[in-house]
Amino acid sequence: MGKASLMTDVAVSLSQVVRRHPDGTVALAGVDLDVPVGAAFGLVGPSGAGKSSLARLVEGLDQPTSGRIRVLGVELGTASDQARRDVQRRTGVVFQHFNLLEQRTARDNVGLPLAFAGVDASARARRSDEMLELVGLGGLGHRYPSQLSGGQKQRVGIARALVARPSLLVLDEATSALDPVAARAILDLLRDLRAQSPITLLAITHQPEVVHALCSQVAVLEHGAIVRQGAPAEVLS
Repeated sequence: MGKASLMTDVAVSLSQVVRRHPDGTVALAGVDLDVPVGAAFGLVGPSGAGKSSLARLVEGLDQPTSGRIRVLGVELGTASDQARRDVQRRTGVVFQHFNLLEQRTARDNVGLPLAFAGVDASARARRSDEMLELVGLGGLGHRYPSQLSGGQKQRVGIARALVARPSLLVLDEATSALDPVAARAILDLLRDLRAQSPITLLAITHQPEVVHALCSQVAVLEHGAIVRQGAPAEVLS
Protein backbone atom coordinates (compact mmCIF):
# COMPACT_ATOMS: atom_id res chain seq x y z
CA MET A 1 0.00 0.00 0.00
CA GLY A 2 1.45 3.38 -1.01
CA LYS A 3 1.68 6.53 1.06
CA ALA A 4 -1.30 8.12 -0.69
CA SER A 5 -3.43 5.10 0.21
CA LEU A 6 -2.18 5.19 3.78
CA MET A 7 -3.14 8.85 4.15
CA THR A 8 -6.76 8.05 3.30
CA ASP A 9 -6.83 5.90 6.44
CA VAL A 10 -5.77 8.84 8.65
CA ALA A 11 -8.36 11.40 9.77
CA VAL A 12 -5.91 13.75 11.52
CA SER A 13 -2.17 13.86 10.87
CA LEU A 14 0.39 16.20 12.45
CA SER A 15 3.98 16.07 11.17
CA GLN A 16 6.72 17.92 13.08
CA VAL A 17 4.23 20.59 14.14
CA VAL A 18 5.68 23.54 16.04
CA ARG A 19 3.54 26.31 17.47
CA ARG A 20 5.12 29.40 19.00
CA HIS A 21 3.09 32.17 20.60
CA PRO A 22 3.84 35.81 19.68
CA ASP A 23 5.85 36.20 22.90
CA GLY A 24 8.15 33.37 21.78
CA THR A 25 6.74 30.72 24.12
CA VAL A 26 6.78 27.28 22.51
CA ALA A 27 3.38 25.59 22.90
CA LEU A 28 4.10 22.61 20.60
CA ALA A 29 7.61 21.34 19.95
CA GLY A 30 7.63 19.11 16.88
CA VAL A 31 4.50 17.00 17.40
CA ASP A 32 3.97 13.90 15.27
CA LEU A 33 0.51 12.34 15.62
CA ASP A 34 -1.79 10.21 13.46
CA VAL A 35 -5.45 9.59 14.31
CA PRO A 36 -6.82 6.72 12.17
CA VAL A 37 -10.18 7.03 10.45
CA GLY A 38 -12.88 5.58 12.70
CA ALA A 39 -10.70 5.59 15.81
CA ALA A 40 -11.67 6.81 19.26
CA PHE A 41 -8.42 8.59 20.13
CA GLY A 42 -7.56 10.47 23.30
CA LEU A 43 -4.98 13.21 23.77
CA VAL A 44 -4.33 13.78 27.46
CA GLY A 45 -1.97 16.01 29.39
CA PRO A 46 -1.73 18.47 32.27
CA SER A 47 -2.54 22.16 32.10
CA GLY A 48 0.05 23.96 30.00
CA ALA A 49 1.02 20.86 28.02
CA GLY A 50 -0.11 22.37 24.70
CA LYS A 51 -3.52 20.71 24.38
CA SER A 52 -5.42 23.92 23.67
CA SER A 53 -2.89 24.96 21.02
CA LEU A 54 -3.18 21.56 19.33
CA ALA A 55 -6.97 21.68 19.46
CA ARG A 56 -7.07 25.10 17.79
CA LEU A 57 -4.78 23.86 15.03
CA VAL A 58 -6.94 20.80 14.32
CA GLU A 59 -10.08 22.95 14.42
CA GLY A 60 -8.50 25.29 11.85
CA LEU A 61 -8.56 28.30 14.18
CA ASP A 62 -4.76 28.77 14.21
CA GLN A 63 -1.85 27.99 11.92
CA PRO A 64 1.36 26.21 13.02
CA THR A 65 4.65 28.04 13.12
CA SER A 66 6.10 25.12 11.14
CA GLY A 67 5.16 21.57 10.25
CA ARG A 68 2.20 20.07 8.42
CA ILE A 69 -1.38 19.37 9.50
CA ARG A 70 -3.75 17.23 7.46
CA VAL A 71 -7.40 16.90 8.52
CA LEU A 72 -9.88 14.71 6.62
CA GLY A 73 -7.50 14.44 3.69
CA VAL A 74 -6.81 18.18 3.37
CA GLU A 75 -3.46 19.75 4.18
CA LEU A 76 -4.59 22.88 5.98
CA GLY A 77 -1.43 24.92 5.39
CA THR A 78 -1.74 24.84 1.60
CA ALA A 79 -5.49 24.40 1.18
CA SER A 80 -7.76 27.01 -0.36
CA ASP A 81 -10.19 28.93 1.84
CA GLN A 82 -13.01 26.86 0.37
CA ALA A 83 -11.24 23.59 1.19
CA ARG A 84 -10.60 24.71 4.78
CA ARG A 85 -14.23 25.71 5.20
CA ASP A 86 -15.26 22.28 3.89
CA VAL A 87 -13.06 20.60 6.51
CA GLN A 88 -14.60 22.76 9.24
CA ARG A 89 -18.09 21.78 8.07
CA ARG A 90 -17.10 18.12 8.30
CA THR A 91 -15.65 18.58 11.78
CA GLY A 92 -17.92 18.80 14.81
CA VAL A 93 -16.49 20.35 17.98
CA VAL A 94 -17.82 20.07 21.53
CA PHE A 95 -16.34 22.89 23.63
CA GLN A 96 -15.56 23.11 27.33
CA HIS A 97 -17.74 26.16 27.96
CA PHE A 98 -20.60 25.22 25.60
CA ASN A 99 -20.25 28.32 23.34
CA LEU A 100 -24.01 28.69 22.96
CA LEU A 101 -25.62 31.92 21.77
CA GLU A 102 -27.64 33.17 24.73
CA GLN A 103 -30.17 35.03 22.58
CA ARG A 104 -31.07 31.91 20.59
CA THR A 105 -33.13 28.90 21.61
CA ALA A 106 -31.66 25.44 21.98
CA ARG A 107 -33.19 24.50 18.62
CA ASP A 108 -31.62 27.50 16.89
CA ASN A 109 -28.24 26.86 18.53
CA VAL A 110 -28.25 23.27 17.29
CA GLY A 111 -29.18 24.42 13.80
CA LEU A 112 -26.39 26.99 13.43
CA PRO A 113 -24.08 24.76 11.31
CA LEU A 114 -27.00 24.07 8.97
CA ALA A 115 -27.79 27.79 8.73
CA PHE A 116 -24.18 28.49 7.73
CA ALA A 117 -24.51 25.74 5.11
CA GLY A 118 -27.62 27.38 3.62
CA VAL A 119 -30.20 24.81 4.77
CA ASP A 120 -33.71 26.29 4.83
CA ALA A 121 -35.40 27.09 8.14
CA SER A 122 -37.98 24.30 8.13
CA ALA A 123 -35.39 21.61 7.37
CA ARG A 124 -33.10 23.07 10.06
CA ALA A 125 -35.86 22.92 12.64
CA ARG A 126 -36.71 19.29 11.81
CA ARG A 127 -33.09 18.15 11.94
CA SER A 128 -32.41 20.13 15.12
CA ASP A 129 -35.41 18.59 16.86
CA GLU A 130 -34.22 15.13 15.79
CA MET A 131 -30.81 15.80 17.34
CA LEU A 132 -32.27 17.22 20.55
CA GLU A 133 -34.37 14.08 20.86
CA LEU A 134 -31.25 11.98 20.30
CA VAL A 135 -29.34 13.68 23.14
CA GLY A 136 -32.26 13.43 25.56
CA LEU A 137 -33.65 16.97 25.23
CA GLY A 138 -36.76 16.26 23.20
CA GLY A 139 -39.38 18.95 23.80
CA LEU A 140 -36.85 21.49 25.13
CA GLY A 141 -35.95 23.11 21.84
CA HIS A 142 -37.80 26.31 22.75
CA ARG A 143 -35.70 26.95 25.85
CA TYR A 144 -32.86 29.45 25.99
CA PRO A 145 -29.43 28.58 27.43
CA SER A 146 -30.23 30.51 30.62
CA GLN A 147 -33.08 28.05 31.20
CA LEU A 148 -30.84 24.97 30.95
CA SER A 149 -28.48 23.27 33.39
CA GLY A 150 -24.80 22.84 32.59
CA GLY A 151 -25.33 19.24 31.55
CA GLN A 152 -28.24 20.22 29.33
CA LYS A 153 -26.18 22.98 27.71
CA GLN A 154 -23.47 20.47 26.88
CA ARG A 155 -26.08 18.14 25.37
CA VAL A 156 -27.13 21.05 23.14
CA GLY A 157 -23.46 21.46 22.24
CA ILE A 158 -23.20 17.79 21.31
CA ALA A 159 -26.35 17.98 19.21
CA ARG A 160 -24.94 21.03 17.41
CA ALA A 161 -21.62 19.26 16.80
CA LEU A 162 -23.39 16.28 15.22
CA VAL A 163 -26.24 18.01 13.38
CA ALA A 164 -24.39 18.26 10.05
CA ARG A 165 -23.30 14.60 10.17
CA PRO A 166 -19.56 15.29 10.55
CA SER A 167 -16.78 12.84 9.74
CA LEU A 168 -14.69 13.96 12.74
CA LEU A 169 -15.84 14.83 16.26
CA VAL A 170 -13.41 16.79 18.45
CA LEU A 171 -14.07 16.92 22.19
CA ASP A 172 -12.20 19.99 23.44
CA GLU A 173 -12.23 19.51 27.26
CA ALA A 174 -15.91 18.66 26.79
CA THR A 175 -16.63 17.63 30.41
CA SER A 176 -14.22 19.86 32.31
CA ALA A 177 -16.83 22.46 33.24
CA LEU A 178 -19.37 19.91 34.51
CA ASP A 179 -19.96 18.41 37.94
CA PRO A 180 -19.11 14.68 38.25
CA VAL A 181 -22.68 13.46 37.82
CA ALA A 182 -23.29 15.55 34.70
CA ALA A 183 -19.87 14.62 33.31
CA ARG A 184 -20.58 10.91 33.69
CA ALA A 185 -23.95 11.33 31.96
CA ILE A 186 -22.28 13.16 29.05
CA LEU A 187 -19.63 10.43 28.71
CA ASP A 188 -22.34 7.75 28.70
CA LEU A 189 -24.22 9.70 26.03
CA LEU A 190 -21.12 10.10 23.85
CA ARG A 191 -20.30 6.41 24.12
CA ASP A 192 -23.86 5.49 23.11
CA LEU A 193 -23.89 7.98 20.23
CA ARG A 194 -20.60 6.73 18.85
CA ALA A 195 -21.85 3.14 18.99
CA GLN A 196 -24.70 4.23 16.70
CA SER A 197 -22.48 6.24 14.32
CA PRO A 198 -18.78 5.31 14.57
CA ILE A 199 -17.25 8.56 13.34
CA THR A 200 -13.65 9.44 14.16
CA LEU A 201 -13.40 10.81 17.70
CA LEU A 202 -10.55 12.94 19.06
CA ALA A 203 -10.92 13.65 22.78
CA ILE A 204 -8.54 16.37 24.01
CA THR A 205 -8.60 16.50 27.81
CA HIS A 206 -6.69 16.66 31.06
CA GLN A 207 -9.05 14.08 32.57
CA PRO A 208 -7.88 10.46 32.23
CA GLU A 209 -11.40 9.23 33.04
CA VAL A 210 -12.63 10.69 29.74
CA VAL A 211 -10.06 8.64 27.82
CA HIS A 212 -10.83 5.47 29.78
CA ALA A 213 -14.56 5.92 29.10
CA LEU A 214 -14.39 6.69 25.37
CA CYS A 215 -11.05 5.86 23.76
CA SER A 216 -9.18 2.78 22.55
CA GLN A 217 -5.95 4.71 21.88
CA VAL A 218 -4.28 7.58 23.72
CA ALA A 219 -1.27 9.86 23.42
CA VAL A 220 0.19 11.83 26.33
CA LEU A 221 1.28 15.42 25.70
CA GLU A 222 3.79 17.03 28.06
CA HIS A 223 5.65 20.31 27.54
CA GLY A 224 4.49 20.46 23.93
CA ALA A 225 5.65 16.96 22.94
CA ILE A 226 4.12 13.48 22.69
CA VAL A 227 5.86 11.40 25.38
CA ARG A 228 3.80 8.19 25.39
CA GLN A 229 1.23 6.52 23.14
CA GLY A 230 -0.76 3.27 23.19
CA ALA A 231 -3.77 1.65 24.84
CA PRO A 232 -5.25 3.63 27.74
CA ALA A 233 -4.87 0.77 30.22
CA GLU A 234 -1.14 0.65 29.53
CA VAL A 235 -0.30 4.32 28.98
CA LEU A 236 -2.38 5.75 31.87
CA SER A 237 -1.71 3.02 34.46
